[in-house]
Amino acid sequence: MNPVVRRSFLRRFLASWVRISRSGRLIVWCFGCLTLVMVSGCGPVDLAGYSSNRQVPALLSSDESADFADQIEARLLADNVQTAIVFRTGRPRSKLPKGISFTHGAFWVQSDVRMSDGEIRKAYAVYNLFHGEGDLVLSSYLHQDWPADFTAGSVVDDVGIIVPVPDLQEKLQAAVLDPSYSRVHIADYSLISNPFDGRYQNCNEFMLDVIVSRQWDIDPYPAIKQKLRELGFEASVIKPGLLQRVLGPELDPRLRIDDHDGPIATVTYESIAGFLKAQNLLKEAFILQRSNAQPDS
Repeated sequence: MNPVVRRSFLRRFLASWVRISRSGRLIVWCFGCLTLVMVSGCGPVDLAGYSSNRQVPALLSSDESADFADQIEARLLADNVQTAIVFRTGRPRSKLPKGISFTHGAFWVQSDVRMSDGEIRKAYAVYNLFHGEGDLVLSSYLHQDWPADFTAGSVVDDVGIIVPVPDLQEKLQAAVLDPSYSRVHIADYSLISNPFDGRYQNCNEFMLDVIVSRQWDIDPYPAIKQKLRELGFEASVIKPGLLQRVLGPELDPRLRIDDHDGPIATVTYESIAGFLKAQNLLKEAFILQRSNAQPDS
């Protein structure tokens, strides 16, 4: 049976046996066995690729968040980094699939920023892709904010940082200000979008697409996907459970899987760093621990 047809059949079969209990649990009867799947308010399943501007439980106070942002900026400015790719974790790591460390990434671009006192200083502007809320949850948009906004969304005490080689840094710095930047954006959003398929996109795939477009001077979007195949990009394989894979869209509409023909694989901090290293485009990739963080936080 065709894998897509099989998944569709299983989804319809299991969904027909699903009912919502008063306690908010999904009660699934499958082959005579009762399985309880705890879903907090029938909310999102925790998988990599989460990209949102929604509020998450705060780990840091506003002052701590600002200090962490300053720490990251100081580290980048010390090396005169023009563009870095920075990743945060918006979900506790205990709830992420094995091998996935971060859930949202953005370009940090060195800019001349006018401060509140009127002085112009070197600092970083942050360029994100976020998905919408409510009825717009399956659509994404591009949004520029600042380092303290970025760190406020982290629920752990570290960030992942990828620093491309200087030539690619300059290309990405120019890219965010170019009209062609938005042409690489696909508004249809999936939490676990397939980087080789052009139907959906998440924040990490968007950044990868921008990198390929700029480094190899490719504009038509299908050509970017083809170039990724030619270059041998290795996406990170995600292994959700059977119920998450079959009933994913019913549990969280962002878990679109119809762009995956085989194993579910998506773009992560790890896969972008590995790709840049393989293409001799990586200067360094490292984890930056927040100063004054508690050892067990």
